[in-house]
Amino acid sequence: MTKLENQLHALDQAIQKGDLQKVSVSKSGTYWHIGHALKVIISIIGVMEASVPDQFVKKNSFMWLLIQCFGVIPRGKGRSPKRVLPPEQLDRALLEQMLKEAREAVATLPSLPSDKYFRHPAFGDMRKKKAIKFIGIHSHHHIKIINEIIEK
Repeated sequence: MTKLENQLHALDQAIQKGDLQKVSVSKSGTYWHIGHALKVIISIIGVMEASVPDQFVKKNSFMWLLIQCFGVIPRGKGRSPKRVLPPEQLDRALLEQMLKEAREAVATLPSLPSDKYFRHPAFGDMRKKKAIKFIGIHSHHHIKIINEIIEK
């Protein structure tokens, strides 16, 4: 099982526990974090599939370099684009559907050409390898928050 598949399994386990809240950890509940993490996975892979490799623009980002080295996204520092925010009304059925879509998207990664990419609003264009690393770091960030909320 790959790292992303393990993370999807962790998100699945969190869905089964219900939408839990712990304001001292996050103003958003576990379902919001799960929905956001899944939407990011689905969106990034979809964008990569549709990308035109000739339009890739290399950009160096010091912040991405730090995040990549330490494998951690600082809490409360980033703002998610609207396109990756989960719907306001989330329930188990919707999250399970999103999880299914995310699993299907992750399953396409091995056959995706390495020159495919997605454009991060702050870090610039990321080819497949870096994009997968970003997805992993981003998912880990939200799984840590979810686990802290669950640990009541």
